Amino acid sequence: MQIDAKDYIEEFKDCTYEELMEERNSLYQEMLVMEKKTFAGTKDNADWEFDPPPDVCYQRQMVYLSELPKLMQQKFDKEWENVQ
Repeated sequence: MQIDAKDYIEEFKDCTYEELMEERNSLYQEMLVMEKKTFAGTKDNADWEFDPPPDVCYQRQMVYLSELPKLMQQKFDKEWENVQ
């Protein structure tokens, strides 16, 4: 089940910057897998039998990846402020 981008970000609001970096990296790796499935040139394999299909998952991951850096910027600013 895919969740709204706002709800996705809400799940990470209490994470440290390092945890956010891990999530960003994980999300990026998932996107690489989805790219292979989405752009494989055929939609008749088992990957396309899932709901939602790979192209929808890929689009949602792009939205997540576009929102996550905003939270990361806020966390970085806050944590960096405490270091100085």
